[in-house]
Amino acid sequence: MSGHYNISMDYFTPNDAKHLISLRSADSHKGTYGHGLLIAGSYGMAGAALMAARACLRSGIGLLTVSTPECNRIILQTTVPEAMVCTNGERCWTDRVDNISRYSAIAVGPGLGTNPDTGNVLARLLKSASDAGKQLTIDADALNIIASSDLLDLLEGTIITPHPGEFDRLLKCCGQSYDKSRRSEQASEFAAQYNCHVILKGHATVVASRRSSASAIRSIRAF
Repeated sequence: MSGHYNISMDYFTPNDAKHLISLRSADSHKGTYGHGLLIAGSYGMAGAALMAARACLRSGIGLLTVSTPECNRIILQTTVPEAMVCTNGERCWTDRVDNISRYSAIAVGPGLGTNPDTGNVLARLLKSASDAGKQLTIDADALNIIASSDLLDLLEGTIITPHPGEFDRLLKCCGQSYDKSRRSEQASEFAAQYNCHVILKGHATVVASRRSSASAIRSIRAF
């Protein structure tokens, strides 16, 4: 990947973020602000689904459905009562998600596990989302499955949010390894090659677009 892309770089600050947040209309309601689908959790990993669900709600989304195995249903309905829960599988995600066109945004991965059946369903989700023109946000175990199954060609149009370890696994599919000193360049090159958006987490989180531009988010702590 290295050496073939012209990369522009700038910094994204809290002041920049303020300009992206608009005031809400007094006559709006929950249906005004979108319906998100979060596919997360597996046996012993309810906490990942819980934290991701709370983050979705904190973002201001109007409606949230969490697709999670039956083993996590009571935990989520008790701790995140604002979210709707749709069970999928007993201990891990094993069944396809139907009617994805109804959702405004879809995220997949936190605490998902790497069961082979989960990998098969994830591959089908990536294809069906692409066919439906739905952009996926892909995190955590979903990225590990993609790396181990060499599904990088299905990343087109997605948003991926790896930490350095997950990004290293993805890069190894390209014959590379993660280099901290080149994190901005590697994120931008990966985004350009696979036509996706990369949010490479860390103290200065790098946000790289598929147009070979990148921003670093200045943060007081790592994500």
